[in-house]
Amino acid sequence: NCRRAGAGRPLMADEYEDEDFEDYEDEFDQDEDGAGHPAAAAVSKPQAKASAAAVPSARSDSATLVPKRAPYQVAGKVDVAPAKKHFIAPTTNAERSLRTLRAVRRAAVLKAVQLHPVSFTLYDAAPQTLYELLRREIKLRSKRSQARDDDAVVGTQTEDVEEDEQACQAPDDLAAQAKRALTDASASGRTAAALTANKARLSRFLTSASAVVEALCAENALASAGGAGGFGPKSELPLATRSARLALLDPFSGRSPLDVSFSRDASETLVAYGLDGSAAPQGKKKEDQALRRACQGGGLLAVWVMHQPSVPWHVLRALGLPTCCALATVPCRVAVAGTADGSVQIWDLREPATRHERVRVGGSRMALRSPTFCSDGGGVGRGHLAPVVALSLSEPQAAAETADLIISSLDGAGRLVVWQVMEGDLSLLSVDESADADAGGFGYGQAVGGRLRLVQTSVVQTCGPALSLAPAKGARGVASGRGGGAGDEGLPERALCLAALPSDPSKFLVGTDGGRLLQVSRYANGAPQPSGFEPPSAASRPAVTCLAFSPTQHDFFLAGRADASVCLYDLGERRPLLWLEPPSMVPAAQLAWSPTRPCVFFLLDGDATLHAFDLLKPGRTPAHSAPLYSHASYGFGTAGGEVRVRIAIGASSRARRGEVACYLGVAGGGGDVSLHLLQDSIAKPEPNEAFRLHKLLEAL
Repeated sequence: NCRRAGAGRPLMADEYEDEDFEDYEDEFDQDEDGAGHPAAAAVSKPQAKASAAAVPSARSDSATLVPKRAPYQVAGKVDVAPAKKHFIAPTTNAERSLRTLRAVRRAAVLKAVQLHPVSFTLYDAAPQTLYELLRREIKLRSKRSQARDDDAVVGTQTEDVEEDEQACQAPDDLAAQAKRALTDASASGRTAAALTANKARLSRFLTSASAVVEALCAENALASAGGAGGFGPKSELPLATRSARLALLDPFSGRSPLDVSFSRDASETLVAYGLDGSAAPQGKKKEDQALRRACQGGGLLAVWVMHQPSVPWHVLRALGLPTCCALATVPCRVAVAGTADGSVQIWDLREPATRHERVRVGGSRMALRSPTFCSDGGGVGRGHLAPVVALSLSEPQAAAETADLIISSLDGAGRLVVWQVMEGDLSLLSVDESADADAGGFGYGQAVGGRLRLVQTSVVQTCGPALSLAPAKGARGVASGRGGGAGDEGLPERALCLAALPSDPSKFLVGTDGGRLLQVSRYANGAPQPSGFEPPSAASRPAVTCLAFSPTQHDFFLAGRADASVCLYDLGERRPLLWLEPPSMVPAAQLAWSPTRPCVFFLLDGDATLHAFDLLKPGRTPAHSAPLYSHASYGFGTAGGEVRVRIAIGASSRARRGEVACYLGVAGGGGDVSLHLLQDSIAKPEPNEAFRLHKLLEAL
């Protein structure tokens, strides 16, 4: 091989130019590097062809400069380009200026704003008692089933058997009389099982629909009686337009009424009567024996319906002298009474009349119902040790954990007992009588065949064993029912009134004759704040005689004292927000807030005079005042002395007409009980009255 270097001299085979030698050496090096890598050798040929087609040869044009290509990383058969670098721009002058302005503004705001530490409860869950934990598992009903011996299956395995027990609730339609009917192939067996299931379903439907049917029937009865039922065309009370008289018939006539209470919808009225001083009936008949027990055994309670006030709807026999009463319709129709012996008794008004003794009242036979449960059946020291002075019912709410009725009772010694009404099969509540458990100790107070019982959930001692009534330093004396002085030191403090918080049924307000207004909790570890509320004047501490919460503003309540003063309190403040001028010089006996008008409340003083206050009117003086004892037709007699008059306020709404009626019940004074239909000026709410009350309370 030879090449020409010049015009006439040929080149030999071993003579190479410098450029040719460098190209040959580069090709030799590429072959050496790719010889040991099969993957690189497989890719080298296509890459060479592509490079030859795309990149021109350096020898053809030595003046053209080809930029050096960045090395690529080969992953399989795809070339992966290196990641691009990310550059962060420096802070501009505008951003630095804005940051400086923010720092200056933050320092100025911190100097202008004064921050105070505030503590509040974000979440407060009350502890559950043993009975409440059990109720969450078993609910109301329990059903049991048993399989035959030939249905048992036995198996073996090498590992240990894991067992787990779960409580379940079976509806009534799954609890047939016999499991044989479910497995029997005959048509008669299947028919019997179907009839049993349909009967249980019908019973549940009628129970749930009975409340609606009863309300509609009551409206029909009122409409057929002219819209007013048994109410007269007028009333001697200036605040009312109509009135009715509730009088017991023979042989129960002559008993003095002690307390009166309305149901939630004011469709029923419960009245507690005292002992009968007349001679007991003689005779050996069953009716005479029942009347003898009713006359000699204790007091009496009567349930009256609003559309028929001439004859009592139910007559209840009490064990002992009743001191206070209450009526509940949700979740069950129950009458509750506290007695002077310290017992709490309940009557299940859903029980059929055939289960009780029947007596002749006013020419017609009527069932004389005995208590379904009495708390005297428990052990010594578990109930009350003094007469019961107040009752409070807490009906179940929508978001509550339990759907049972809660009853709170307070005795004169300051012992507050919280009861829970239990319904259903009681065989699962197997708690030892001797054990110190909340659910035990009250099994003997239940009547035979009864389905309701009281379970004691908590006990709170609100008053101490003794209270020093010495006057405060710089004070002239103590305005209480027992006076003041050094000789009164060591006298036991007595509880007078009770009110449960509408927003939290686990907390209560208790008023004492020592002038203390306490806030307590049913739980041992609960410490509500504030624990007490101060009187309007620090110079004297008059006894707290009555309490009443606002039906719309649940954080505000009224407190009446023995010096005839009435104060408005906020649950978050110890001092009263508003002090109302006493309308008279006699102690306040009872307070009741109007259920239809948020700004109106009623005050009954010790002189049996009813005062109606309207917070929207200036002056803070009574808008209306009427002496109840002046009604000679109802036998209230004269005021003062040992006469005790009680009032109750209730409201009912007629769904068909959209009307709201407000009733006033008056009992005591040695006469009969009277019901009054209040005037529209007191019962009918004004426009935006609830909002105006809210603004008024915020301004105090």
